[in-house]
Amino acid sequence: MFTWEGNKMQGAQAIAAHVQGLPFTQVAHQIVTMDCQPTSGNGVLVMVCGNLKVDQEPNPIKYSQTFVLLPTAAGGWYVQNGK
Repeated sequence: MFTWEGNKMQGAQAIAAHVQGLPFTQVAHQIVTMDCQPTSGNGVLVMVCGNLKVDQEPNPIKYSQTFVLLPTAAGGWYVQNGK
């Protein structure tokens, strides 16, 4: 599930199509805060807030993102869900 300005998209194909259709050519992420909490199943709840610097716009766009990371059997991590 992905929400952008009140519009919800679900599934990788729908999200990718929306992101590719945005009018931006350059986006730089500036992470301001990141908080992590342990979850069941040895996972990690990650909450990120920051700024997006889009193209040559002087004012950044504020953003927040919350997702859960779960460990893989191979020793890596995967995003279980992202909101």
